[in-house]
Amino acid sequence: MIIVKYQNEEEMQQIIDEKQAAGYTLIEVQNITEGNFLGFEEPGWIPTETPPDVTNQIKELQNENTDLKLAIAELAETNESDKIDMQLALAELAELVAGGDQVG
Repeated sequence: MIIVKYQNEEEMQQIIDEKQAAGYTLIEVQNITEGNFLGFEEPGWIPTETPPDVTNQIKELQNENTDLKLAIAELAETNESDKIDMQLALAELAELVAGGDQVG
């Protein structure tokens, strides 16, 4: 975090414009008894508090992810069941072809 002191509104706006153009994020404006100060975070800074709309999006994505995992597990179960049915049918066919059971 960097803190910059300014004298007037014009200088404040100029500092904000320059820092934001350089990728800094304005996080704080304070008028302390000794003067006016601006606080900036370095480029690439990520806020520690997640905004509520992002939190909701994360929850929605987590729910969707859970639903997709359940659907995949269900498909895998169905696939395995179909595979077993196919193997049984092939075994019966092989038995018929070999002459084990005669139809009729």
